[in-house]
Amino acid sequence: MEMAIIENIQREDLNPIEEAIAYKTLSEKLNLKITDISARVGKNRSTISNLIRLLQLPDVVQDLIKNGRISEGHARPLLSLADRKKIEQLAYQIAEKGLTARQVEELVSNISEGRSSIPEKKRSRKDVNIVELENKFRKKYSMKIEIGHNQNSGKGKMTIVYPNLEAMEKILNALGL
Repeated sequence: MEMAIIENIQREDLNPIEEAIAYKTLSEKLNLKITDISARVGKNRSTISNLIRLLQLPDVVQDLIKNGRISEGHARPLLSLADRKKIEQLAYQIAEKGLTARQVEELVSNISEGRSSIPEKKRSRKDVNIVELENKFRKKYSMKIEIGHNQNSGKGKMTIVYPNLEAMEKILNALGL
């Protein structure tokens, strides 16, 4: 049974909740300590402990993790809150607003300190020329583009979001590829 569970854990398509259930099964049914499990599966002890802790979250939050609507990194800070209803509300808020893990940490910290505002994404102001380029591209190709440019190093990055392969081919042709 132990080998079957370990093989199941090492499959790559397990979500964090399924993985946590498998570790908990090894711990409880086979009386293995976290350090023993860690040695057998080749994962850090704290990683296994943190996954098992996710099982303390309300079922609806676990479902959001299973469905990929929030990540393990989003869910972990919620464990520090005692109010299960608040945890559920925050989990839905995280999924709906697409908060980053850092924003979730800050939000949970604010709640713990008696404040409850959602932290704003900190953005540096973009150069007007970059914004203009993004808009021109958007109008010409009907696709979203994100341009990041570092003034100090002169390096940058362009991310193009295309809706389908035909649109990608249109961009590649425009680039002469």
